[in-house]
Amino acid sequence: MDKIDLFIMGNDGTVYSSWWTNPGRDWSGYHGWSNIGGIFPKGAPIAEVQRHPNNIDLFVCGNDGNVYTAWWGENGGLWSGTFDNWRNIGGTFPAGAPITATSRGHGNIDLFITGNDGHVYTSWWYDGSDWSGLNGWRDLGGTFPAGAPVTAVCHDSESIDLFICGNDGHVYTAWWHTGQEWSGLNGWRDIGGTFPPGARVTAVSRHAGHIELIICGNNGRVYVAWWYAGSDWSGLGGWRDIGGTFPAGAPVTALSKAPNSIDLFITGNDGHVYTSWWYEGSEWSGLNGWKGIGGTFPAGAPVSASSRHPSVIDLFICGNNGHVYTSWWHEGHDWSGYNGWKGIGGEFPRGAQVSAANRVVEAVPPSGDPIKLHADVHTDDAVPVGGWADLEIHPDGTFTFTGHFHDSGFPSYDTKFVWLVGTDDGVVFGFMDEGEVHGTLSSDSRDHDWVRRGCNAGIRDLWEKVRRGRNNWRADFDIDLGDVFGTVLLALAYTGAALAFISGSGGGRNRYISRDHPGNIPDGGEE
Repeated sequence: MDKIDLFIMGNDGTVYSSWWTNPGRDWSGYHGWSNIGGIFPKGAPIAEVQRHPNNIDLFVCGNDGNVYTAWWGENGGLWSGTFDNWRNIGGTFPAGAPITATSRGHGNIDLFITGNDGHVYTSWWYDGSDWSGLNGWRDLGGTFPAGAPVTAVCHDSESIDLFICGNDGHVYTAWWHTGQEWSGLNGWRDIGGTFPPGARVTAVSRHAGHIELIICGNNGRVYVAWWYAGSDWSGLGGWRDIGGTFPAGAPVTALSKAPNSIDLFITGNDGHVYTSWWYEGSEWSGLNGWKGIGGTFPAGAPVSASSRHPSVIDLFICGNNGHVYTSWWHEGHDWSGYNGWKGIGGEFPRGAQVSAANRVVEAVPPSGDPIKLHADVHTDDAVPVGGWADLEIHPDGTFTFTGHFHDSGFPSYDTKFVWLVGTDDGVVFGFMDEGEVHGTLSSDSRDHDWVRRGCNAGIRDLWEKVRRGRNNWRADFDIDLGDVFGTVLLALAYTGAALAFISGSGGGRNRYISRDHPGNIPDGGEE
């Protein structure tokens, strides 16, 4: 099964995720992007790395300049960063600075970032050891723009090459090979060019012993330099102009879907996405004009590209309205974006970086019938309000929460309904609605109806535990919700439970509290 996971930083400094599977359902973000925690600079870039098809590690530079990480493992479960539990792994860098993460094998990760002093720093992790940066990130030298993006590429499992654009607009490189020290400790090597200081350098390695670099110049044209084992950098003799007219220094995304090809993507001054490609034995297509593939996005916004197969490319970008959009290409077909990029939800900082992870899901995905819960709400004669609520939860984490209340009396009431679904080991997912119904003395409606739909990765990842767990609901009218949560959690017998509230919010003062209604999750049908 193919899977794509997307990550983006929200307006609230929280990291959000959406996912797609093939075969399977459409993008989960249609029902709401999943909150996986964190309190970071608004729109900060998220570094993503996969050291194994069923592992994803994320990294962000925080408001305090420290680097934080969260991870998801092959055994499923919640993201480690859920409930704002991202782990601090040290450092003192520019807030929100881009981090580059790379993995040379299943058991290691290397991180790189440019500090406030313009030096490049690294921290590493090996299976069985902790992060080296906890004892201080290692200085690899250099004098570059503070927080400038560092690009890392591994052209084989025994080496790492770094690239950065300096204060003078030249591109510099440092490298490491197993058994040797970082070359940058003795000075980073200048490999030419005259570009916007700190512009992002994109690197791609189509196969071992080969690296290509791409960057957008001061004149808005895209330039390339390359290196082959046994030869020197072509850029020393001048970087090659491969056309285009784009925002100066705009990030160029490069993708090698096969060893004999490279595809480039960039957002133009007109907000359209453009592409150029190269195949072994042919020239760059952009020399005859970069191809526009549609869209209307912030000029120069970063485009994220992924390839699940040699014959497929998926693109992602955050639009002017803060929604994430996608376009795709299949061999033998043209780009879907010609007919309009597909919106896949979200409400994020315009043009924010979207990070994409491809993986082949090796574990058996959640399956089976949805959980269907029903509640009839009856009160005594003192409060003439009643109604019902339904909650349907699917194995992929999507849910529908609906209900209806009616006031048949004289007074008006604020209505509150809380439904908690939990696992036996103390993880609780909360669904809540609040509204109001009006009595005879009011001209407003006697009825309150709600429909809430969403998606939560925690439910998906803990599906078997959720399916075997317990649930409890409570209806309240003019009630203090702080009291409601405590009482309902106690009714569920969750001491110190981790409550993941995924629908609703509110407060108020109480006049009436209904009875608690605990129960087990049914195998199917309604409770």
